[in-house]
Amino acid sequence: MRDKFLAAYDNTADDIFEYCFERVAHREIAKYLTRNIFMRTWDLISSAGSHADADSISIEKTLYRTADDHIDGFISNERSYQNYTENLWSLTLSQ
Repeated sequence: MRDKFLAAYDNTADDIFEYCFERVAHREIAKYLTRNIFMRTWDLISSAGSHADADSISIEKTLYRTADDHIDGFISNERSYQNYTENLWSLTLSQ
């Protein structure tokens, strides 16, 4: 399962980032979302690893489903968006 996930990462990381960037129009937030999407997807497929049908999981489909859910949740939670951009702005000013 690990090798399939790494291959899916190599094949889709740029596309997932672009998908996030199109939705949020902010490069750093898109990077943040992309990282979280891959982490959540890994958690999902690794927990399914103990089930008999784990090999039939389409990692790419799971990535995009996770991306939709995660981006929608992030956008709908205006507070998390504001907190993230304020923290990002603070970090930028302190450097």
